[in-house]
Amino acid sequence: MKIFENCLLLSDVDGTLFTGDKVPEYNVRQIERFINDGGAFAIATGRNRQATQSLLKVVKNNAPTLLLNGAMIYDFNTEQVLFSITMNDSVKGHVQTIMSNPLFSNVGIDVHTEGKMYNLRKTYESEVHRIYEHLELFESDFDSIKNQSWNKVMYLFQNEDNIDALCSVLENTITEHCDYIRTSACFAGQRFYYVEVLPKNVNKGNALGEYRKIFGEKIKSIYCIGDYYNDLSMIINADIGAATGNAPDDIKKVADYVTVDCKDGAVGDFIEYLYRKERV
Repeated sequence: MKIFENCLLLSDVDGTLFTGDKVPEYNVRQIERFINDGGAFAIATGRNRQATQSLLKVVKNNAPTLLLNGAMIYDFNTEQVLFSITMNDSVKGHVQTIMSNPLFSNVGIDVHTEGKMYNLRKTYESEVHRIYEHLELFESDFDSIKNQSWNKVMYLFQNEDNIDALCSVLENTITEHCDYIRTSACFAGQRFYYVEVLPKNVNKGNALGEYRKIFGEKIKSIYCIGDYYNDLSMIINADIGAATGNAPDDIKKVADYVTVDCKDGAVGDFIEYLYRKERV
């Protein structure tokens, strides 16, 4: 039996596996080593199918991928959706509330469905996001897509100034049926800030239970690594959870292991730590 047989490693992308515009070579080599020793590796990301597929040309992924921060599990090998959860129709109207509020007139708005991604308000931030993630983004209005099944709504900000105000609106309008999380990404040396609205109780941590249902007894251990608040639940719920060296301090505090910074090969460092534990 190989050392990591029946083990699954899930890695966040931005700020964890991927730094700026590249994946450190050390990560690539260590992931291949982990897979060769029987392990299953998959990406766990807030990105959709299209944006994630381009990454798979760089990093080997031999297990179903966690998408949309836990709203979908997709098998790129069989092109099958293994798990998907959508938003309650009753909360879609909150998008109109945000769009009509002058305080949020410069906030970009994207809607993710199972098959496509729609832009309801185009901004500089939404364009950077589209380019950064290699997205095919369809411009639309609310009425044209309101009857589709939504997996996620994404608000994209110029800076952090209005994030608290938008979260306050969400807290008062949608939290009975949906959750929201703050996320971010760094592109060309600049950090961009987002708020993502997801179906109730959807997060990366709860998605680990869906992986256990899919694999059954084929999984004995799940390892997870991330760098930000949308990764917190999977770091906590993993059998072994790691935070990157560039993660906020409160994320590091709940992790079993803190790696080097993302730019120095955080995923590779975590895999090396797993090898050391197996040798003990």
